[in-house]
Amino acid sequence: MLALDTVQNASFRDSMKLSEYITSKVSNKSQMYYVFIDEIQYAIKKEELKSEEPLPLYGVLNVFLHLGNVESM
Repeated sequence: MLALDTVQNASFRDSMKLSEYITSKVSNKSQMYYVFIDEIQYAIKKEELKSEEPLPLYGVLNVFLHLGNVESM
């Protein structure tokens, strides 16, 4: 489980760093992975909420929906 509310995981609050980290961990296509992200709201910046554009985090999470070896919760 990756908890975004901890100091140790603060760097993963950046959507792209979070994506790179998880993608690096689920690279074995023959193995099933379960991704648990606690306190995901920490990965959304206040200025992103004011934008008309979709949140970058949505794009990160949608990638995992299309991978056959990843189940996210």
